Amino acid sequence: MGRKPFYNQLIRGYLNLFFSLVLCIMIMPAFVFASHPVIYIILQIFCSVILLGLFANLAWKDAKAEIQIMKYKREEKEVGYRWLVIGILMTIPFYIMLAILIVSKLGYIGNVMPIYKVLNAQFLPLIALIAPDADVAKMAWYSVIIFAILPLTIPITTHLSFKISYKDKVNLEKIMYEDQ
Repeated sequence: MGRKPFYNQLIRGYLNLFFSLVLCIMIMPAFVFASHPVIYIILQIFCSVILLGLFANLAWKDAKAEIQIMKYKREEKEVGYRWLVIGILMTIPFYIMLAILIVSKLGYIGNVMPIYKVLNAQFLPLIALIAPDADVAKMAWYSVIIFAILPLTIPITTHLSFKISYKDKVNLEKIMYEDQ
């Protein structure tokens, strides 16, 4: 038994991205009660836990499998930046929508802000806090920079989760059975 193919991990990543989108869309009814910025921040924490938790779990499990592969010498060399690359590829849908939003802001196409908010539901609370209007023309240009930075949490999370698990920095078995 060797490593899982790269495309297999990528497909699982995109499926988790879609699943996180569905879960974060289910949180949207809470916006009815969001009258204060603190509530937006709390909702963003929930959405971040959903999004980043799913990706961290994938990378964590892969690192544990990689430890076993390297332990029994089933592969020649270890995986370097596999999960960083997968995380970067996971940001592609966010940047495609951001490019469409910029084209809309420039006035070449109609207002896509409502669609942008729904398709980026994982970051919707922060997007709603930064650009509360549904009209892209009223959105400030600095918000585009912030919207470009938000998806970068995905590759950072996947890479760090893999590295922390692979280096065995947090070994739950050692913690649980230390006194026994």
